[in-house]
Amino acid sequence: MTTDKLAAQQVPATQIRTVTGRGDELLKFDGFLVEPILARHGQPDPQVTTVMEGALGALSPEPGAAQEAEERAIRARGVSDPRVIGEGTIAYLITLDSGFRIIYRDSGGRVTDLEKAAMARAGEVDLALVAVAADYLNPLTARQALEHMRLFQPDVYMPAHHDAPLSGRRSLWRATEPLFQVLKDDNPNLVTVSRGYREPVCFNADVHGRP
Repeated sequence: MTTDKLAAQQVPATQIRTVTGRGDELLKFDGFLVEPILARHGQPDPQVTTVMEGALGALSPEPGAAQEAEERAIRARGVSDPRVIGEGTIAYLITLDSGFRIIYRDSGGRVTDLEKAAMARAGEVDLALVAVAADYLNPLTARQALEHMRLFQPDVYMPAHHDAPLSGRRSLWRATEPLFQVLKDDNPNLVTVSRGYREPVCFNADVHGRP
């Protein structure tokens, strides 16, 4: 799926590698190790999204021609294959040579057995970059975030993918402060970080693990 899109966009075959996330696919690079793990794509409750998208559509102005053209260009680079839900969503456990460990999960779906098995081996992470579930309602996004955080047990949590349109037409940022409060209520030691769009954030990767 993703590799097919890359090939169609003329990315050299030598730069493409297909992974399933089902194990035995460790990728070694200079200074860090990457373990692909099969995750699951988010599946918002249609009873909620249908109602909320209808309400937003009635209140929001129609997008202009330039906005629609930009949206078409973005979507052309993606894929809508239904296999993305159960087969094509990959989380990446990244371990630096220093021991600093990062989980990158760019979809807010339910935790998989393969993720549980990987974290049973790894223990915990220093930094979690995890997508916020694509639900309109804070209790629903918080419930999913708690499942992720209890699995990955990060020292630092940075929400990802919370600024994307839910209907493919109108953008709606998912609130992070209510999410942070729920996570901190569950783990008072958790550090939450939210920056401006594309604003860089620096970490000392030589310092890792709990004291």
